[in-house]
Formats: sequence, structure tokens, C-alpha cells
Amino acid sequence: MDDIEEYRVKLKEIADYAFGNGIKTIGIEQFKIGTPETWDESVLNKFLVACHEGFKTAQRMLIIEIKKYQTLLRDTNNNLKEFRRQRDKTNEKATETNIKIIEQRLHNFSHIADGIAWQLIGGQIHIARRFHIQEKSSKYLDTSNIEHAIQTADEINKNPNDFALISDLPSFVQI
Repeated sequence: MDDIEEYRVKLKEIADYAFGNGIKTIGIEQFKIGTPETWDESVLNKFLVACHEGFKTAQRMLIIEIKKYQTLLRDTNNNLKEFRRQRDKTNEKATETNIKIIEQRLHNFSHIADGIAWQLIGGQIHIARRFHIQEKSSKYLDTSNIEHAIQTADEINKNPNDFALISDLPSFVQI
């Protein structure tokens, strides 16, 4: 397993792109002057484009990290099966702990994608409920049609005013 500090830095970097890029671009002073509803149209457009750029960068980084940890989870689960077959209790316990850590890290990355989706729907709970069908599932990006989804999203995301979220990333979007 990789270093926890490396993981923390990567998580923070992705979260900063996802949730801070707009503020970083226009400056916090703009929020002291007024709210987005009172901003000049050029400032609002600059803010929205910066938010979308942050979402796009965060999404690309999330795909890489989620794929990495899903591969690690799959390999670690295989190791766990082997330790159980050998009745190696010491390595079994250590491997179970590693699996919990990996699953928590995957959950944290997915939580960032949930935050992006939440912002896109404007925090409207009735819309979020329609995306979630109450089924427990574990999506592995490498077994889904992720490459096609990435290509389609990249095509849409060429326009700086648009952002296409890949629905395999957030946990509550089950469509």
C-alpha cells in the first residue's frame, strides 16, 4: 500500500480542483463584494468557467486514482482468499485491515464526485433521489465502458461552459 501522506496530498489536490477552482480564479474578495446573483456577467462567467475547469481536472484525476485503488482492492482480495485457503490468520487479519483502508479511500474519492454532482444539480434533493435506486453495487471502472464515457465527456467538455460528469464516479448516481 502506498504512503498515507501521498494519499492525503492527492485527495486534497483533487478536492481543491473540484471545490476551490472558481474561488481561486476570481478571488475571495469577490465574495466580500456580493453574491453571485449580484456579480457582473463577465465575473459570473469567469467563475463558472473556472468551476467547470476544476470539475474537469478533478474528474480526470479521480478516474486515475479510482482505477488504481480498484486494481489494488482486487489484488488484495485475491491475496485474502489465498491466505484463507492457507489458514494464515496473521496475514489474513493484516489483509482485511488493508481492504478496509482501500475501501475507505475509494469511498473518499467517490465522495468528491458526489460533491461535484451535488453542485451540478444545485443541491436539489428531489433530483438526487431520482438518481439513486437503492441498490448496493460496486462499480469497477475497468469492467465498465469507461473509455467510451471518457471520450464522450471529453467531447462535451471541450466547451468551457459545459461539464459532463461521468456517472460511474459518484456513488449516489445509479443510472
